[in-house]
Amino acid sequence: MIDDGDSPRLEGLAVQALVRRPVLIFDRNNVGPIELYFAGGRAEAPRYDLQSLLPQSADDTEGTRAVGVRADVAARLRERTGIARVALGPIAKNPAFDATPALASVAHAGGPIDVSVYEKARELSIPSSPEALSRYVLQPEDLAATRPDVNDVRVVDDGGHQWPYLLDRDVSPQVLAIATVKASSHDGKSRYDFPLPVAPLSIGRIDLDIKESFFDRAATLIVTDEAGREQRYESARVTRKLGDHTPIELVVPLPRTMTLGLEMSDGGDAPLTIEHARLQIPTVALQLVAVAGRYRLVAGNPEAEPASYELRSLESLVAQLDAAQIGAEPLRPNPQYSASARLRAGGARERLLVWVVLGAAVLILGLLTLKMARGEGAGSTKGNAS
Repeated sequence: MIDDGDSPRLEGLAVQALVRRPVLIFDRNNVGPIELYFAGGRAEAPRYDLQSLLPQSADDTEGTRAVGVRADVAARLRERTGIARVALGPIAKNPAFDATPALASVAHAGGPIDVSVYEKARELSIPSSPEALSRYVLQPEDLAATRPDVNDVRVVDDGGHQWPYLLDRDVSPQVLAIATVKASSHDGKSRYDFPLPVAPLSIGRIDLDIKESFFDRAATLIVTDEAGREQRYESARVTRKLGDHTPIELVVPLPRTMTLGLEMSDGGDAPLTIEHARLQIPTVALQLVAVAGRYRLVAGNPEAEPASYELRSLESLVAQLDAAQIGAEPLRPNPQYSASARLRAGGARERLLVWVVLGAAVLILGLLTLKMARGEGAGSTKGNAS
């Protein structure tokens, strides 16, 4: 996309792309044909002694700062001298290739869990995958239902058995559009409230479409955290230069928040008009190992321990494999959820017992204090009568 600004649109554009093709360099001492094996996505990058002859830094691809043998090799590569070219034969399938899914050994159900302690559920459709690997990026409603560390998520089959997954935290944020912005002005200040469709949410960036073409004002973000406390964040000034029409970006990472507002100092100027807002929500992806079929994602259990699967030892392999995209239905209340089941499970039960014991102790102490006070009052009355 080209930002034309106030200039006319460019005509007759032509695009040329420079594609850097990798070159394989090897010492061929043997005679006769050799074979090149590639594709499959199963192998990790090789590590050979020959690698030490190449330039050591990415910004020295021509070896201008190399010395000795490394400089000689770099010069030969650059000038294509003293390096023989190989003749390539046709591409054919490798008859020895093992097409068994790379993760077949871990693509099986794990231990059962009590799904009744999870408040939310989402139906998943896992497609067939060559490597038994599929991927689901958590949506804002999923994030609002989970703990901040996202460790209370499980994927289960119809029998309540969990299936292993890894959390990929290097994921592009979800964009949440806020179509209606509530605005009010008083005493030289304007307040803008952005209704969140789900909460709580962590927010990484706020993009604002503002109607006015020029402004320079101080702004404060006002949020309410999960405990109901109001927090104020002084952000950078909200400014737009003449001729600039790009959205305003507020990069102010916010913790999980229930409400979001923005206060601007207008001074003697008219309030600004915020037409639209977009929130960038940091998220994670589930790298799920499972056979094709119907599953259920459950979330929303503060008492859950972080999941621990043997799959974690294969993290480097999982990162190299292609994953199929998971189909998901809307997130809904878990029909099997039971508040009493959660109280009976894990630390909630122990905490409940502690509070019951403390409450009983306070009640007993109160009764003893009241009894002693009445006794002292009765004794005092008798003494006055005598």
